[in-house]
Amino acid sequence: MSPLTDPGSALMASISDLKDEFYELGRGLVDYDAMRESPQYDHYQDNAASLRSFDPARLSSPDEKKAFWINLYNTIVIHGIVELGIRASVREVADFFISDISLV
Repeated sequence: MSPLTDPGSALMASISDLKDEFYELGRGLVDYDAMRESPQYDHYQDNAASLRSFDPARLSSPDEKKAFWINLYNTIVIHGIVELGIRASVREVADFFISDISLV
């Protein structure tokens, strides 16, 4: 499935661009403030918005499904960190990984 038909792949490409520009992997640092104001982050948000019209039922193989859901999870975590202004750790936000949204 191409990145145009799989927003998960497009999102991972956007995340890769963000990592190249804002992650200092050797020291484990990320410049989230600069990221938030960058064109790369705007592109990432555009890709994330494409999820609104994507039907995961279109994914056919188990590998495509697994990759999509892993990519989506990573995207949500990065988005939460950037938008909440987290500085050092998701532990700064109580229950960061707990949703208070009812799925019923």
